[in-house]
Amino acid sequence: NLRPPDAPLTLGNRFGLVFLPLPVNLAEPAARLAEVGRQMQAIKRSPEALVTLALLDVVGRTAAVVEDVAVRLFASKASLIVTNVPGPRDQLHFAGRPIESFLFFVPQSGRVGLGISLLSYRDHVRLGVASDRGLVPDPATIVRQFEDELAQLV
Repeated sequence: NLRPPDAPLTLGNRFGLVFLPLPVNLAEPAARLAEVGRQMQAIKRSPEALVTLALLDVVGRTAAVVEDVAVRLFASKASLIVTNVPGPRDQLHFAGRPIESFLFFVPQSGRVGLGISLLSYRDHVRLGVASDRGLVPDPATIVRQFEDELAQLV
């Protein structure tokens, strides 16, 4: 998320893509989590997210064939997309009825075969998994493993 913390809430996305090597070589869940946090903080201090946002903005204004090539290039550098969206802490209503929960799935493009989305709402977190059946035939396994990892961290 590249919006300043004090920016007014507006429609539209303002995010940059970053490439984060996952520390799958670390056995301990707490060590993996700490390493991901360390790497993300370093990336957030770098210009990487702003540069990719600017590049994607420029590419989005070009001919479709150029955009397709750029999307394939970006997608060839990643094996999955993970996104976290902090949702409202207070209950929302639609047509006078309370919204109990909701979920979204990360948009995927190119040949990236796995998308993981985390969405918080009212002190709960929802995990969404969208996958290419040829790569991940049982996405529910990822959800179960996520729950197992979270239990180990707790």
